[in-house]
Amino acid sequence: MMFRRSSQEEVGFQMAPMIDIIFTLLLFYIVTTALQQQEKEITIALPQSKAGEEKGRFPSEIVINVTEAGDIVVGPEKLTLEVLSEKLKQLAEFYQDSMPPAVIVRGDKKAVYGRIVEILDICAQASMHNVSFVSVEKE
Repeated sequence: MMFRRSSQEEVGFQMAPMIDIIFTLLLFYIVTTALQQQEKEITIALPQSKAGEEKGRFPSEIVINVTEAGDIVVGPEKLTLEVLSEKLKQLAEFYQDSMPPAVIVRGDKKAVYGRIVEILDICAQASMHNVSFVSVEKE
């Protein structure tokens, strides 16, 4: 019995998929950086603290801003307590098999404390237990 030799080409390193991945990662980091900048532009007078420590930021963090008037701002939009609750529950459902993202509360030092407690209740109901607060270093 005679077998034909198949002509097999050498498989080389493919650049097209690698370039696609690089552009996707680049786009992700550009969008993430833009959203972080928007969060910092909200005018909130943060409380001062001596005991705080600076931590790094992660792209999956949720930053909830509470203004002096008690408005809740996440990213570029103002939310009601009900909408915030729904969004956090959806996120918790999405991260059901893994650890949910951290929640960072940036509250104005003149904000009503009750609003902060309402946000903490919503986080607890959505099973988001990794909650941090932001303050500035006391001079």
